[in-house]
Amino acid sequence: MSQGRVTNNRIKNRRNVVTEAIQISPEEVYLKVKSGETILVCAYNDDEKYRRINLEESISLSEFYSRLPQ
Repeated sequence: MSQGRVTNNRIKNRRNVVTEAIQISPEEVYLKVKSGETILVCAYNDDEKYRRINLEESISLSEFYSRLPQ
């Protein structure tokens, strides 16, 4: 499964579309996740590593990809 790649604040996604990466503070992320405005996706491609890190309110990369339309 292909994943996004960040280089110089630019992201190349699974469909080879390049966009600007937007950086926000941890506090802003927390508020957006708690309000349901956004989701927090752990970028590790390894589910075991995701389980060890266990970021509060996050989903794994594989869970994120499973939610995308085919």
